[in-house]
Amino acid sequence: MNTHLLAFFLLLISFSGYCQTFNREIVKKAEYYQIKGDKVTETDTLIIQINNRQGEDDISIAYSKGDKLSIEAGWIEDMEGNIIRKLNLKDVKDRNYNSESVFFGDNFIKYFSLKFHEYPYKIGYSYRINYSRSFGACGVDGRMMDEPVHSGTLTVELPTNESLKHQEVNVVSPEITKSGTVQKYSWKYSYIPLENKEINCSKTKGDEPIIRVAPSNFKYGVAGSFDSWQSYGNWVYRLNKGRDDLPPTEQGKITSLMNGISDSKTKAKILYQYLQDYTRYINVSLKLGGFQTYPASYVSENKYGDCKALTYFMQAMLKYAGIPSFPALVLAGENLPKTDTSFPFPEFNHVILCLPLEKDTVFLECTSKNTPFGYLGTFTQDRPVLIVDENNSRIGHTPALKESDVRCSSTFEVDANQSEVTIRSLLRGDKYEYFDAMSNGINRNQMDIYIRNSIMPSSSELLEYSIRKKDKETAEVEFDAKVRVENAVQIYGKNLRIRPFPASLPLYETPEKRKSGVEFDYPECYSDTIVYRLGNKSISKAPSNTTIESKYGFYSISFAIGQNTLTCTKNLFVRSGKVDLKDYKSFYEFIQTIRNLESQTIYAEIL
Repeated sequence: MNTHLLAFFLLLISFSGYCQTFNREIVKKAEYYQIKGDKVTETDTLIIQINNRQGEDDISIAYSKGDKLSIEAGWIEDMEGNIIRKLNLKDVKDRNYNSESVFFGDNFIKYFSLKFHEYPYKIGYSYRINYSRSFGACGVDGRMMDEPVHSGTLTVELPTNESLKHQEVNVVSPEITKSGTVQKYSWKYSYIPLENKEINCSKTKGDEPIIRVAPSNFKYGVAGSFDSWQSYGNWVYRLNKGRDDLPPTEQGKITSLMNGISDSKTKAKILYQYLQDYTRYINVSLKLGGFQTYPASYVSENKYGDCKALTYFMQAMLKYAGIPSFPALVLAGENLPKTDTSFPFPEFNHVILCLPLEKDTVFLECTSKNTPFGYLGTFTQDRPVLIVDENNSRIGHTPALKESDVRCSSTFEVDANQSEVTIRSLLRGDKYEYFDAMSNGINRNQMDIYIRNSIMPSSSELLEYSIRKKDKETAEVEFDAKVRVENAVQIYGKNLRIRPFPASLPLYETPEKRKSGVEFDYPECYSDTIVYRLGNKSISKAPSNTTIESKYGFYSISFAIGQNTLTCTKNLFVRSGKVDLKDYKSFYEFIQTIRNLESQTIYAEIL
């Protein structure tokens, strides 16, 4: 066989195991952790295959002040493993890693660029970090991967007199070796995620590799343990103990606010409003700031703090008022996999306050200046939390958003003789939260884009709008608008033709193309009333009413004849929860039936 043809054939074979449709993929990822007491060293080597220009980006490695990060090597190689170019370590740059939400902090990035003009090619690099402080906890979570890892290894080395806790899902048990006073745990894994994220896809397909590793005992500020949630919560408690030092001036303000009030919930509401009115959220991450709060006196003096500082400040005020409360650690955010409470592990990224009252347990989001008392929203609703309570720390659960919490209702006023349509909406749930966030810094142009894409009827021109938050007691935003819609009402002889302002439903993949199930973190609920004013004309026969009920939700559309009016009322409700891939076809048919009803032109007879 021709040697050039053979080389080409072998090259094709080397490509066959990889997913060329991804912009980039990780050919090799080797992570090595060395734990010695409270000192941890991480040494990593990665080889990344770049398949096209979209896959190119700077290589960035994050670290904190006090850590010692060194880039050991970097290089470009071709698909046969030949080194094309090596990284000049003088080209490695350093910058602050604080995001826009961080006012000041101790986070940094080393970064560099390696690029080649022929695709595909590979980038290799290795680095070492000596952590100034670390739990020694590490892991792999395939649920968070958005590019393939073809060969991954995770190795943890520690003294034989120290114990290691570990958990594996879809990964074989580690290979354990011992040599003298050192033991090593090694795991191997690989994973290819879905190339394209599907609409409302499940957070997990069930086949993702997951590895969680944590030493039984650690020292981070103070000694702690991952033996149980109780022991980990006790470490959090001791790390932050004694930082509830309210100054006498602050105590005097609280005494004045509480004067004549005996009900604990009323007291808590007053203090929560005081927190919102006189403090603001700024992310500050210094020294132990990632885990240890600033003192209450710091917030009292500066009138700002991060989520920990504001939460502990609120707890300190409640304590002074004689009301017990407890910080609650939570993995906050949308579209995240749920925390696995069967294995104590530090995967939380936010803290809220748990307030056990006589008839109810309330959770408080202490970083928002507008959120109603007890409202958590999509960011932290319906998920496990670690309630920090000295010797009784435990797993709790935040309440789930209900239908009434997310229902968005709109009334459309349509005049048959005009193209302008008036809209009055009451927005809740994620739309309320978005508008609330937009009122704190998002510019008018961004707001216009969101309204056009998410609120307005299709094929309409936005003329004017206004947004008002009702008050701090309700998680609602009032939205009023005028839009121009051509041919919203058409009359042909004795027939009336109207457009029903269809709900904005996503166009889901067909069952033949779908590769994952569906998951809704919270319900979706819309209620629309459309009033068509017909001048001097009256309806003799209204369209038929339709109702669809399913285990996935329900939909209804009904019509009522008035004096020179036709009123259309629509209700759409999609339940929260998961739909497995095997049930996707019936879910798809439910949604498509609604889409078809929403998109059809409606006819009625005129007298």
